[in-house]
Amino acid sequence: ADASVAAENNLTPHLSQRRRIYGLEYEAFSNADYLALDFAALHRDPVAFEHQVDAYIALGYRVIARQTGLALLERAG
Repeated sequence: ADASVAAENNLTPHLSQRRRIYGLEYEAFSNADYLALDFAALHRDPVAFEHQVDAYIALGYRVIARQTGLALLERAG
């Protein structure tokens, strides 16, 4: 409940009970504990989505859950 989450704009309403939530489109990821990604924010482009996931992995996140078009990442360390 205390973890911070950065999410795609269309996912933030589902996380509104969080004390610290950031919109990726407007506030970046702000070193959030978790990232919730949805390829709908990238016009459902699977290649762009993979690049996005890879970019966050390079910044120190790891994928902890994934299904087609969605990914949940956790800050490593």
